[in-house]
Amino acid sequence: MGFIKPGAGRFVLGSFPVLKLTPEHTTSLASHDVESWLTIAPDVIVGAGLAAGSESLVHIENADTVLELNLLIAKQSSVVAGSSRLAVQELIGKLRDIE
Repeated sequence: MGFIKPGAGRFVLGSFPVLKLTPEHTTSLASHDVESWLTIAPDVIVGAGLAAGSESLVHIENADTVLELNLLIAKQSSVVAGSSRLAVQELIGKLRDIE
């Protein structure tokens, strides 16, 4: 489970909300190296895929990390929502810039 520290941004929610983070050598969810993450609130993300007993609480302090995750959500979704209209508009603008 991850929490955003104050001042590091807010997560968006997307119509395709699950992020699958994979290393180069595998994309199989059966691998403990592959993780899936789901934003459940503007400041909370939960993940699955770690080996049993290796669960941890992650404090996300870097706004670039939040932006990277939000861009991944926006790229794969047809609808995106967030706690701030301006923040969603800025995210969509950045998405257009990189495409």
